[in-house]
Amino acid sequence: MTDAFRKVKSGDPLIIPATAYNAMLDAAVANMRSQSKPSPVRSEQSHHVLVRNETGYPLEQFEILGIDGPAFDPRNEPDAFQQTPVLRGVTPMERHKGKFVVVQEPAAPGCVVRACVSGMTVARVYVESSSSQPKACEIEEGYTYDFTGGSTGGASILWIEGGTGPKWALIRIGHGDVATLFPVVLKKSGGEEGDEKTATTWRYDVSHALTDESLEKDIDPTAKPHQWRRPAIGKMTQAIFGYAHYDNENQLVVGWINETFVLSSCVEEEDEDV
Repeated sequence: MTDAFRKVKSGDPLIIPATAYNAMLDAAVANMRSQSKPSPVRSEQSHHVLVRNETGYPLEQFEILGIDGPAFDPRNEPDAFQQTPVLRGVTPMERHKGKFVVVQEPAAPGCVVRACVSGMTVARVYVESSSSQPKACEIEEGYTYDFTGGSTGGASILWIEGGTGPKWALIRIGHGDVATLFPVVLKKSGGEEGDEKTATTWRYDVSHALTDESLEKDIDPTAKPHQWRRPAIGKMTQAIFGYAHYDNENQLVVGWINETFVLSSCVEEEDEDV
C-alpha cells in the first residue's frame, strides 16, 4: 500500500493523496481554533509555574492555592524533581501568606495546571466596605475563591471593580507590601509660617510623586494619623516633598516632609567706627 504521508524528493512530481491533503486541512483548522480561544491574562512581568491541585475538589480559573512544597520528592523522584518542577497546591492556610499562586485554567482534583506565582494576573478580591478601596490583598484561610482586600498583603491591587463583596481585580503578586513608604508631593493649601511667638500651621494637598494621583486634600501633617512634628514656636519653610504610607485602617499617614526651621543669626553685627 502506498504511504500517503511519504516525503517527496527533489525532482519528483508533487502528487498529494486525499488522505494527506485532508490531514493538512484538519491540522490547519485545529490551529486556527486554538488561536481563537481566549487565553489567561499574561504579561512579560508575570511568571507562571506548574502546580498540582491537591485540594480534593475542582477549581475554577483564577482561584487561589497555597504552596506546600514540590510535588515530586527530590530523594525518591530526582529526575522528575529536576526536569519538571511542579508545586503542590493546597487550600490556603495562615502559613501560606505570601506563598500562593493563582491558577490560570480550571483544575480538576489531582491535575497539573499553569499558575501565576508573581507578576500581574486576574483575580477576585473580597471588598468589605465601600468607604475605602483596598490597596492590596492577601489570602483568607480556608478560601480558594477570592482574596481579602486591605491596606497590606502579598499582592498589590492595580485595578478593582467598585462596590462590595467579591470583585474582579487586576493584581500584582509579590508587590503587596503597601505599608512601605512612598514619595509624595505637597502643595500648600493654607496656614501660616509662624514666628518667634507662634507655631507654623501650614496645610497641604498631597499627591503621589510617581503617579501624580491626588491622595488627600488640605491635611494638617501634625494631626492624627499623620506623624510630622514641628517646634512649638518658630518660622518654618513650606514643604514640597515627603514620604507617606497607608496604615492598617487604609488611612494615608504622612510621616516626614521637608519643612525646615528658619534660623536667624544670634550675633548682632557691631557698628563700624565712623
